[in-house]
Amino acid sequence: MTTRVQDAREPERVLRSWLLTPPRPHVVRVTTTDGETRNVTVGSSKFLDLAKTILTLGPELLEALDSKENLLRAVHAEELLSEAEELPAHTTTPAPPPALSGVPSIGELVGEDAETRRFALIAHLLADAYRHSNDVAFAKLAEFTAQQSERATSAERALDQFIRAEQLRLEVARAELDARIAAQREADEEEDEEDASPIKEAFDKIAKHVADSVGGDDDEDDEEPTNHAAPNGVGGH
Repeated sequence: MTTRVQDAREPERVLRSWLLTPPRPHVVRVTTTDGETRNVTVGSSKFLDLAKTILTLGPELLEALDSKENLLRAVHAEELLSEAEELPAHTTTPAPPPALSGVPSIGELVGEDAETRRFALIAHLLADAYRHSNDVAFAKLAEFTAQQSERATSAERALDQFIRAEQLRLEVARAELDARIAAQREADEEEDEEDASPIKEAFDKIAKHVADSVGGDDDEDDEEPTNHAAPNGVGGH
């Protein structure tokens, strides 16, 4: 069975592509083969219809102008349309679907019966679809699973590193806090000692004075009997 393949490079389609190239023109100045100049306004017309209209004029030179009639680009119609002439429309017969491994081709299974060929083609397409789902789909699923596993491993590794870093930070902060507390205690003890020194000196002086006073009284008591003994002795004699 043969099918007509529409040529995408027909003259009007080639010209339409040129018109659609940014920046799009506001006016197309057409110089015909007779030397006449026509201005074709783009407006709201379809570009394919606009291209057909321009081709009807028999263009030789095409100039794309903006709204202020400044030249955007220009091209000779013969040079532009030569692309369409190099690729003429043609008829072709679609290639048969590729044969599956180990499966006979459609021509080998059936003869010239068109109905049988149709069912064979449907069976062939279904088999090819199942092959795609088995080979490609499962491969994609395995690839997706591997990617998710890798992402989970990376996330777990990052979380572990974060926890270790936080533990180290807390240990350093705790050590600094302990050092500050110890330093503050030493400072407080030194301050307490400085505050207590005058009081201690005062108590020491008082205790020394009391001790000196008590010691002086004892000496007087020890000397008093000796002073009274002499007169008594004298009187006795």
